[in-house]
Amino acid sequence: MVLFAWAAVGIAVLLLLGAAALLLLDDALAALVIGMLAAVALAVVLRTALRLRRWPAGRLGFFRDRLVLVQGRTELQAQWSGCGPRGASASGRPRSGSSRPPAATWCCGSGTSGR
Repeated sequence: MVLFAWAAVGIAVLLLLGAAALLLLDDALAALVIGMLAAVALAVVLRTALRLRRWPAGRLGFFRDRLVLVQGRTELQAQWSGCGPRGASASGRPRSGSSRPPAATWCCGSGTSGR
């Protein structure tokens, strides 16, 4: 998101320079339009900066068996449900006796087909 904000700042600066150049060439209508575009780009920068300021200080981690959110000294964990290909164990590996899970037979917890 920070890279996006810097790109929007660069676009706004280029648009402002273009508007100033058009004013020097006595093309007021084109300068007005370009200036309005620069104002929109600056509004995007302001909105992005405000959203970055309100961004939570927590960390989010994705693991094979769980999702972990750490905020300060608090750690929340969410275990993944039994979603995955049929014939696979919780680790995602095929159960003994099956070489690999069949294609396009995903289930989500209840054992129903995802088709």
